[in-house]
Amino acid sequence: YYFGLATCNYCIAQFGHLDTLQQDLDTNHADLGVEIVGINLADRDSGNATITSGTDLPWLQDADNDGDGNSDVWHEWGAQLRDVMIVDEENQLIETINLTLNDLADSENYDSLKAKILGTDSGEGEIDAEDDWLVNEQLDETIDSLARFFNR
Repeated sequence: YYFGLATCNYCIAQFGHLDTLQQDLDTNHADLGVEIVGINLADRDSGNATITSGTDLPWLQDADNDGDGNSDVWHEWGAQLRDVMIVDEENQLIETINLTLNDLADSENYDSLKAKILGTDSGEGEIDAEDDWLVNEQLDETIDSLARFFNR
């Protein structure tokens, strides 16, 4: 999950790199079923059309439904601006990488994030092809849950 700000030029650039990464993963590691999803800060929806222009990644709009001044999902997850949160097949947080100091335009940062997502740097993440249905089912459940949360 990428926690970005749709009105931030740097966040837009990073989202573009994440879109390229998703295409790379789809082409070279489709069997893993990795999905990158962006989540915008509440009350910043004016830039949604800009950040999604030319990309295929899902971009969800967070909300402040409880009126406490915080983006509900961002607050619940403890996300900071430009965090990429990598979760495993059970939706358990593996690692958070902040793209503020890890610009994906730098190939070392791009390759490092890709390795972390694939689990090749830690032994995590690689799963058997027969378990793909579980990852896809859990991803669908998570996206459905986030969509319900946003649409309350």
